[in-house]
Amino acid sequence: MLSIVVPVHNEERSILPLYDRLTSVLLATGRSYEIIFIDDASTDRSLELLSNLVLTDVHPQPKRALVDAAQAITLEELPSFLEDCAISREAYEKRCQARFRDRPA
Repeated sequence: MLSIVVPVHNEERSILPLYDRLTSVLLATGRSYEIIFIDDASTDRSLELLSNLVLTDVHPQPKRALVDAAQAITLEELPSFLEDCAISREAYEKRCQARFRDRPA
């Protein structure tokens, strides 16, 4: 599997064009791949756009997948997926609390 890691900090304007180009090139290779975006405390809509990509971009393997959707996973991957979800949720909640706390009155 080919892994592409993309650091992100306030990249709202470039995330979608970059993702479109990456997926176009990677699909053409015929290899399996993953694109990992690492958000570094962006203050723009970067995280929101990345979250929407998870929900809208579908590349499942129906013969192996538990569901035919963006989060298509195999049964063996389910425990890790659930752990990743918990970690992501905790990070999201902390980020929301920090933004609320740091808002001007």
